[in-house]
Amino acid sequence: MKKLLTTAMVAVLVLTLLLVGGRPALAADATCSGSLGAVTVGNLRVPANRSCTLTGTRVTGSITVETNAYLTATRATISGSIISNGGKVIKVTAGTTVGGSIQAKQGCSAKIDGARITRDLVVEADRAVVSLTNNTVGGNLVALRNTSSTWIAYNTIRGNLSCTGNIPAPGGRNNVVSGAKLDQCSRL
Repeated sequence: MKKLLTTAMVAVLVLTLLLVGGRPALAADATCSGSLGAVTVGNLRVPANRSCTLTGTRVTGSITVETNAYLTATRATISGSIISNGGKVIKVTAGTTVGGSIQAKQGCSAKIDGARITRDLVVEADRAVVSLTNNTVGGNLVALRNTSSTWIAYNTIRGNLSCTGNIPAPGGRNNVVSGAKLDQCSRL
């Protein structure tokens, strides 16, 4: 009887801790203008014409990069995607993991080097240098209608490597592609 009573009390104590204080706090959404270190945030927004540097930051949602904004992510963990439509510079460096996709569209420059991306990596209609190197991409890597130098090299891609309408055509080498190498990227 005493053992049963002790077991019941422990169960009530554990249940109380879980219901009252044992649940992890949800990370709040944030706006970044400046730098964030080893903190955890929910969704993250980089406002227009601002700069954000993430170093060891954990983002439990997605990152939105607004017009003419700069994003640099180093050793960051992003559970969702990085979405830029008109961002000035998107720089994602070694040690960064992205649970969703990276989409850098209608901006100036994208440098993605040494990242682990669960889904797709898409660069579209960017107007300055695009460099996509040493990445592991779980989906497709797509380069569309970029109008400056595009370099794609040493990536491991589980889906397709597809390049269309880029002027000049992308350069690069030594991409390991499980799917097909298509159009302008057929020799990369």
